[in-house]
Amino acid sequence: MSEELELSEQAALTRAMWNEDAPNWVERGRAAWASPAPWWGMYELPEAELGVLPDVTEAPDFCIPHGEMLSLLNETGFVVEALHELRAPDGPAEEVRYFMSRAWARRWPAEDVWVARRREPST
Repeated sequence: MSEELELSEQAALTRAMWNEDAPNWVERGRAAWASPAPWWGMYELPEAELGVLPDVTEAPDFCIPHGEMLSLLNETGFVVEALHELRAPDGPAEEVRYFMSRAWARRWPAEDVWVARRREPST
């Protein structure tokens, strides 16, 4: 299995564009999440108006644990074929993309890619 994820041309172009522009958003992102009233996106839409975040008084993260994701996919008719835990490629350790340094994202998976297909119906 290849260690590189194959991307469509559109996905590769989008990723390149966002990666190039990401440093311009780091400070705004940090300010948004440090604010008692966070906002979203380049237009700084207030969370109070959008209501995107659930009540998270006990948890700072919204990720479904892998075991629960496996159960959810299985219960909804999917077969998991692979799980790729992506780490940052080689490069300057201090480089920041998506609010994390490359050094951090080399040590821990920065993103998961689940490969699943719909289970064939039983006959």
